[in-house]
Amino acid sequence: MSASNKTLLLYLVGMTALVGGFAQNMYTPILPQAQVELETSAFLINLSVTLFTVAMAAMQIVFGPIVDQKGRRPVMIAGLTLFALATFGCAFSPSIGLLLLCRTAQGIGAAAIPVVAAAVIGDLFERKALARGMGTFQLILALSPALGPLIGGFIGARAGMHGIFLSLGLAAVLLLAANATLLRETHSPPAVPRKFSFRGFVSVYRNPHGRQLLWTGFFQAMSTMTLLVYLPSVYLHDFGMGPEGTGVSFLSMALCFMLAVKLGVGLQSRWSSARVYVYATWANISTYVLLAVTAQFDLAALTASFCLFGFTYGLSMPIPATLVTAWFPQDRAAANGAVNIMRLMGSALGPMAGSALYLSGSSAVVFIGVMLLYAGSMRGSRRLIHVSGRFENE
Repeated sequence: MSASNKTLLLYLVGMTALVGGFAQNMYTPILPQAQVELETSAFLINLSVTLFTVAMAAMQIVFGPIVDQKGRRPVMIAGLTLFALATFGCAFSPSIGLLLLCRTAQGIGAAAIPVVAAAVIGDLFERKALARGMGTFQLILALSPALGPLIGGFIGARAGMHGIFLSLGLAAVLLLAANATLLRETHSPPAVPRKFSFRGFVSVYRNPHGRQLLWTGFFQAMSTMTLLVYLPSVYLHDFGMGPEGTGVSFLSMALCFMLAVKLGVGLQSRWSSARVYVYATWANISTYVLLAVTAQFDLAALTASFCLFGFTYGLSMPIPATLVTAWFPQDRAAANGAVNIMRLMGSALGPMAGSALYLSGSSAVVFIGVMLLYAGSMRGSRRLIHVSGRFENE
């Protein structure tokens, strides 16, 4: 396959995964408005977010082995079709009950997309090119938290919840047509069909380096979600900053994240991916100390620390997908599914962990508490640098 065709497929699966991310980020800014539109409770409207996340996390376990056994293209088409239908169902839901059902189906369909996308990229690229491809993929995905709330707020203010889901459904149909036309199968299924099993997930967890990546990803996602949930409260209650200023701060952080993802690709051309990952992750951990300190006295310093957090996060976060894709070539989709589900589980638990820590009434306790858990998951991480043989960019 030519380099131009590989690049085309990279951007195709990247944009498809981006729409899956938008299904979460475009919807959250108008949750109070959706509650009014559907005449329901805050608990049930928030449940529509939880069900999407839980469905997307749980189905990573199912889709990973299927993608490795049956191929990339059929699973992408099936998942994207379900996602599109469920999204239109959300758009025309007259009640919270139907919305909850459609959001669950939407999460199931969305779960197939990142698993297939990462596997396709692993099929198309090797070594340094793989690091660049994964970096570009993560850079595209970073547009979701950066632009999703802004786009969702703009559409929601004019067309409500139904307008947001209608626009997502139309985008999904266009991408479905593009994938049906352009996406070619990049993986040859095993000559002897294998029975469905969770062998790929088990192999990642049994590998000590794979297990390190899974648990660090879990605690990194948990710490990040805790920070994103509680920092707006710090801005509001400690510094009197309203939603507009908070939005600017979050956008600045997201831009730093995207810059770092791009820079990280260059660093991986000089060092091994494992070395970049270990150093960048420890740097990311250290920013929680800065956040805890600066939150006590200075708004500008706090925002600068938040941007530094985004930068170090951008350097470290995309690399596990690159590593497991190279380390487990026979189970690429399952390996990426394992990384994704651990991150999603961490994200889901982050607000609860933060709530427990916030009983102290101190934001510093929240930030330092999750930082200690995050740092604990990196124990022995230097061994990753010395992984022998299977993947080195140097």
